[in-house]
Amino acid sequence: MDFTNYFKKRQEQINQTLSYYFPENLHNSPLQKFFGDEVWAKDSYEIFHYALFSSGKRIRPFLVLEAAHLFDLEDEKMGKMGKMEKILPVACAVEILHNYTLVHDDIIDEDDLRRGKPTIYKKYGIANAILIGDELFNCAIKMLTIADLSNEIIISLINELLDASSLIVLGQVLDIKSDNNAIPSEKQAIYIEVVNKCKTARLLAASMKLGAIASNAQPEQIKQLYDYGTYIGIAFQIMDDILDVIGDSDTFGKPIGSDERRQKVTYVSVFGLEEAKKKAKDIIQKAINILEPFGEKAQMLKELANYIIERKY
Repeated sequence: MDFTNYFKKRQEQINQTLSYYFPENLHNSPLQKFFGDEVWAKDSYEIFHYALFSSGKRIRPFLVLEAAHLFDLEDEKMGKMGKMEKILPVACAVEILHNYTLVHDDIIDEDDLRRGKPTIYKKYGIANAILIGDELFNCAIKMLTIADLSNEIIISLINELLDASSLIVLGQVLDIKSDNNAIPSEKQAIYIEVVNKCKTARLLAASMKLGAIASNAQPEQIKQLYDYGTYIGIAFQIMDDILDVIGDSDTFGKPIGSDERRQKVTYVSVFGLEEAKKKAKDIIQKAINILEPFGEKAQMLKELANYIIERKY
């Protein structure tokens, strides 16, 4: 199976699981009680559902599932999930937390569009966006608690996701400080590395780590997969910075050139366009090299690494 079809099949698995737990009608959700009395929760659930199902790429939950795939948690044919069903709530938790960060990020950046659709704050107002972002965070942790895994593993997963979330907040705080060219030029190279390791790479690394922890991987294996996630996370952000300069707004799903208008420190502003492209390719190669000990089962993770620097959105 080629990567495009494989990735689509994984996306279908993730979306089906999300739809099971969060159907359009709150009354049909297995987690209805988590949201409170349906009469009062209906309006907030509508916003929650809009945030979660606005056509994301589902890369982070894909990483969770692929990390688990390395450790024989599913049958050879993807249609037979085997023990992978235990990991799907974990994958969903990562995606839900990711969407929480996007909802709040759009408020901070005052972005009107996300994935080609009005952002939550633009459609429903800032107050509702803040609250729904908070609810997405709460729900991400809830998803980990319902996974069919041991209590010891669940506690480890919760700690990892909370650690990642904390660093994302730190990355966002640091990112705000870079507006209006506020960072001295001699510090910008280190600054952009720190910001993006916290804000972007940390959650992709956590996605790999969560899948590995849930699969009872060995500590050295967990570290290898965490490092892979870190590398592709950095490359992902470099490509975002590049696409903000040369991308197509219709394809990218949000306005082009916003970083320059805000005079933000980015990989392109610090290293230049061509050097940023080279940097992304070099980092992706490091990520691919890390996967060698995992053999053929890591092929789709290698393909994903290449997809990240070839994507147009």
